[in-house]
Amino acid sequence: DGQCFLFQIDPDSAQPQTPRSFRAHGSSVSEAVFLPSGQSLITASADGQIRKWDFATGAIETELPWAGPVTALSISNDGRYLLVGHAPVEGRELPVAQRFRIEGDALLADSQLINQDPIGRRDWDNNQPTVQSVQFAKGNDRALVTLFFPTRPFGNGTVPTSDDRWTGYRMGYWSFNETQRDFELIPSSKNGEISFAVLGEDPTGSQLLVVGGKGARLWACDDEQALNFNRLTKSFRPATAIASLDFASDPESGRCERLVVGDAEGNVRVWQLESDRWSENAEAAQHLVGKHDAAIVSTFFRPDDPDRMISADRRGHWKL
Repeated sequence: DGQCFLFQIDPDSAQPQTPRSFRAHGSSVSEAVFLPSGQSLITASADGQIRKWDFATGAIETELPWAGPVTALSISNDGRYLLVGHAPVEGRELPVAQRFRIEGDALLADSQLINQDPIGRRDWDNNQPTVQSVQFAKGNDRALVTLFFPTRPFGNGTVPTSDDRWTGYRMGYWSFNETQRDFELIPSSKNGEISFAVLGEDPTGSQLLVVGGKGARLWACDDEQALNFNRLTKSFRPATAIASLDFASDPESGRCERLVVGDAEGNVRVWQLESDRWSENAEAAQHLVGKHDAAIVSTFFRPDDPDRMISADRRGHWKL
């Protein structure tokens, strides 16, 4: 219904409080992200409205022009840029994704991913994808984008099978400064359905966690451009669909060594990175069965404390 609830952890009692709630949009809220300062919040609605809010007052700082339904948001680690992913609208020429520069209260259009590239290497005009997820890659000069292309039959009712045809689930890097080759495809034939993907960096190289309707797979990559994720290091196929996940970041080491996963049956699992492999049997790993009685909609670690996390379910119940 467009309502937004903001929670804050009391430092003395370590209990959550609700300092503010407000109606952010006239339709359901599809995404909400905090800026790193914690003083501003950006929300998006299913019908495509994007607003930046002042956390202390609840006042709107700015609102972006409509550019299509919003499916994904991401903020760069330094808080300077915002990524927006869209779903197509029949009969409208709209961007697939946009990048905005954040300057004070303003959100300034900086770059956009459109249906055609300048050299004619790809053409999505007749089959514009829906963005599943977006994430800034290291250095903020490119972003990991996952896409879903609908399979549209030809006039005789047959479905194209050519590898050149953009159909199904795909993912790749959107390079903001490469006008000639702005989207570089990551081979994803082994991934199947992609709900979202998360890119990680550690001293051993790049890792890509791909989550789909049948589970999650963690792929490793050794090349510098992180284009060929062909080494499967861990796979997880639950009895029910994965609904959310988050990595914990250790503020001292900077490493991501814990992963929390919530599923459609209300279960929460915490995985621990041990000897460069994700384990459910390590000391910090947890399997929190029955903690919720509805599907999980959100799980995330506290940014400054990898020992604390919050999980929330579809009925509005959440636990610290």
